[in-house]
Amino acid sequence: MAALPATAPRGRVLRLSVESRILGQERRFIVYSPAGMAGTPLPHILFQDGKAYFGWGKVPQVVDAMLRAGRIGPAHLVCVPPMERTEEYAFNPHFRRFLTEEILPLAEERAPCDGRRIAWGASLGGLLSATLAWERPDLFQKVVAQSGAFLFSEDMDRRVPWGGNEGFRQQVLGEEPRDIRWHLDCGTIEWLIGSNRRLRDALSRRGMAVSLIERSAGHNWINWKNGLAAGMEFALPPDAEGKLDSPRGGV
Repeated sequence: MAALPATAPRGRVLRLSVESRILGQERRFIVYSPAGMAGTPLPHILFQDGKAYFGWGKVPQVVDAMLRAGRIGPAHLVCVPPMERTEEYAFNPHFRRFLTEEILPLAEERAPCDGRRIAWGASLGGLLSATLAWERPDLFQKVVAQSGAFLFSEDMDRRVPWGGNEGFRQQVLGEEPRDIRWHLDCGTIEWLIGSNRRLRDALSRRGMAVSLIERSAGHNWINWKNGLAAGMEFALPPDAEGKLDSPRGGV
């Protein structure tokens, strides 16, 4: 996708906060709605590293441009930043509960969800998005994981991200398949490319729809920004009514 002009988002930007009972602290996040659609029930995309996706990734501008071009359908974007990123994103059940029990209900009060949700993240955020959707397939139909940190396992030394025994892949191989579609992308010069290929193979072996896009790139936001358009086309096809599967339950 061509570089976007440095314009402001055209839609509504809500900056919200929640006093988290689960985490015991105030947390802030952003909800973006395309112009004129703030009150319309739409799919929700839940972004990890939400401040970076919103600012550096310019996901509102990407959505605006792709909507105008007719390449995607509309969605509300829920952008949640971390505070203790490694601790929160790597197999943390409390943070997953915070997202599903506190963030999503508040976001969906202000920007109604039509029952369709996509979990999206990069690196450890990709791992969290995958584990969140795997745990809650009643809520999420799709996952976009950019350079997902799938080498991690729950019992590993989290300071060594190239170690571990690929804990999420072991879950995929050892548990019942989920009704979830998967879009993975990863740079070929990343240390994570092997684990992403193996996860793709595991998901496919278990009968789940999965794609992996590889590009000659490293583990950085330039790579992930370049992958936004393909991820959006997967997440929000223009005839989304027929391609996002049936809506899931409420939060």
